[in-house]
Amino acid sequence: MQLLRRLLQLSQLLRIRSKKGIIRFPASAIGSAYAVIFISLFGSTPLTYMLAAVLTIATCFKLKLHAGLLVATLTAVAMVEVIHSNYFLAFFDPSWNDNNWFACINYGEYVYPAT
Repeated sequence: MQLLRRLLQLSQLLRIRSKKGIIRFPASAIGSAYAVIFISLFGSTPLTYMLAAVLTIATCFKLKLHAGLLVATLTAVAMVEVIHSNYFLAFFDPSWNDNNWFACINYGEYVYPAT
């Protein structure tokens, strides 16, 4: 009986998480788009961080993507730091960029990311 109850709780939890994931994905895409747009216009400046964060929050709020608001804002702010060239490819795959230190650091030595 307890096993059945635990399985039902798990299935409800998975359903809730999948609904949040469906909301978080487009919200993160909105944040990424704002980051790419503003980094191409203003470069890596405080204005870029501010505009990407504020407009991501406003757009997600307007589209009622409340569950993805935090993830989208963090995505927008984090992408500003790692995008340096070829903005179109960086939007779809941030690890493509040579200067992306998340993908390139390996025990203090620079390693080119796998392509």
